[in-house]
Amino acid sequence: MGGEQVVMYCTGLGPTTPSFGTGTAASGINQNVNPIAVAIGGKNAIVVYSGLSVGFAGLHQINVVVPAGLSGSQPVVVTAGSGSASRAGVDLPVTP
Repeated sequence: MGGEQVVMYCTGLGPTTPSFGTGTAASGINQNVNPIAVAIGGKNAIVVYSGLSVGFAGLHQINVVVPAGLSGSQPVVVTAGSGSASRAGVDLPVTP
C-alpha cells in the first residue's frame, strides 16, 4: 500500500561505512557508501535506510516507502551509485 514502509534484501550494493571484513557479519548500524535509489512502478521510492543487515555477512537491507497511487504487481529497480541497477523481473504486489 502506498505510504507503507517495506524492507528489501539484496547483495552487491558495494561498500559501507563503517566497513566490515569479507565474510564478516555486520555488527552494527552502517550505511552504503554509494547512493541507493529505488523505483517501484516507475515512481521514486523514499529510501529510509540502506546498508548491511546486522548479523549477516554481505546481505544488504533497504527500507523504502512505497509511492502512493500504485496497485497490482509493480516492477522494482534498485540502483547503486551512478550505473549499477538491478535486473528486470523483480515485482512487488501493491494493494490500493
